[in-house]
Amino acid sequence: MPFADGMAWSPFDFAFMGALLFGTLLTFDVAERRATSLAVGLAGALAARFHPARVAWPLFAMSLAQLPVPLVAWLVAGPERFSAPPGAWGVLALNVAFAAAFAMSGLLFLRSGAPNPGRA
Repeated sequence: MPFADGMAWSPFDFAFMGALLFGTLLTFDVAERRATSLAVGLAGALAARFHPARVAWPLFAMSLAQLPVPLVAWLVAGPERFSAPPGAWGVLALNVAFAAAFAMSGLLFLRSGAPNPGRA
């Protein structure tokens, strides 16, 4: 590569990166066409009619979807790519932290949507 000495990408690496970019842009294009002028998060909130207990479930789904990310990255990139900082355990810890944040947000939404008999 002419701009970085430490990177030696093969033609497969470039094709794979191109496929990832194409897939991301295609997904965004389909989501944009389906959601017209609404953002996906806003569309989910509208579908839940802004009810906190209903908004909690997409957050739980996001939490579960976050957990396998390090495993997929490890399988795709290979274990040798995780030798640099933060390392495999650091990546795992960061993803667990994000999953926990989504789950805690979901729990808070559930709690805020629960009836409170002590409120006037």
